[in-house]
Amino acid sequence: MMQQQSQLGIEWSGATGDQVKRLDAIITDYFAYKLTAYPALKTLCEDAPNFAMAHMLKGYLLLSMGTQATVPGGRIYQVPTEA
Repeated sequence: MMQQQSQLGIEWSGATGDQVKRLDAIITDYFAYKLTAYPALKTLCEDAPNFAMAHMLKGYLLLSMGTQATVPGGRIYQVPTEA
């Protein structure tokens, strides 16, 4: 897969042009407080297993929901760091 460019000019790899457009729409919906953002992101992550930014956004959203029940799901997407 080649790098694809988002509507803001950000270049993404690991995704098709359609998948990048879907992520753009998901981000727009998220900032508009639309309830469709997370289900659409979940589907995108299933359809695009190599699209790292979609998976990182999913982990962030799970961790930011404010309930302990979502923490284990969010940690799946955590990137290990060295101390």
